[in-house]
Amino acid sequence: MTWSISSYREFLKCQRKWFFNNKVGSRSLKDTFRREVHLLSELESIDGWRGKIVDYTISEFIVPKLQKKQSINSSEVIEYANKLSKARFEFAKAQRYKEKDLKKTEHDYDYSALFYFEYLESTEEFQSKKIKAWNEIKIALNNFLNNEEILNYLRTAFYLVKQRTLQFKIHDFNIKGVPDLIAFFKNGPPHIFDWKVHYFGTKNYNEQLLIYASALFNCNPHKDFPNDITKYSIYDIKLSEYQLLKNTIRSYSINDECIEDINYYLAEGIEKMKLNNCEKKYEELNIEHFEKTQNLDNCVLCSFKRICKEN
Repeated sequence: MTWSISSYREFLKCQRKWFFNNKVGSRSLKDTFRREVHLLSELESIDGWRGKIVDYTISEFIVPKLQKKQSINSSEVIEYANKLSKARFEFAKAQRYKEKDLKKTEHDYDYSALFYFEYLESTEEFQSKKIKAWNEIKIALNNFLNNEEILNYLRTAFYLVKQRTLQFKIHDFNIKGVPDLIAFFKNGPPHIFDWKVHYFGTKNYNEQLLIYASALFNCNPHKDFPNDITKYSIYDIKLSEYQLLKNTIRSYSINDECIEDINYYLAEGIEKMKLNNCEKKYEELNIEHFEKTQNLDNCVLCSFKRICKEN
């Protein structure tokens, strides 16, 4: 079974939602219920949509230019993000994600499924959220582009790896992490970055970054990773979280206490999920063994709220 920190946090927040998301959903057209659950699992809030626009623009437009040591025109970046936003909005509006023969992997650029079009919130309220989201996309990207210190630092890297899956094994669980960016240097340890696009930006994500570091240190390196990274210990790996809306960078160092804490966190998380038999297949599980959240606020923007009431 694959374990990720985002999946585990979802499990802690609402076991029933985790069950729908990770066990019930299926792309198969043969089981209409499981197909419906899969389609609902694709839905995202306008805030989630906003974050993905920023992530994709940085990964696919800005990082390649940094890798090639090219100059970056901010107006071109905003234009790219604007076109991307429009393409994804139109894709979601047409509900193309429901097309039977559609392959998500062939729509990396425009794929989107918005909660609004499934549950039809107030149009006026949604338009207000959409305008706010676009303004925040521009703020986040401009903050990044105006941070010459971080841009110049990334230009000194000899290899930048974006959105690469890292995995390592603990018992029967595959621990998975997908850092936003790993910067490799010729004469220094790797540096892992995580972009965050949250309005208030008060929460820190050191646990997530520590898991990324553990994954980078313990995984079988990808073929294009530098050969000399093995000379660095996990304590050497640099970690930074960039809160793009607040334009603040939080950096974390790794010490024995951090390693002990993250190993305990992983062991505890795995044990809690094993107690619920989460590693078993859908056919072997009972939905009643997965409790619903006690906080009804979690249900407001839950993609599964319609079928949850029926099950």
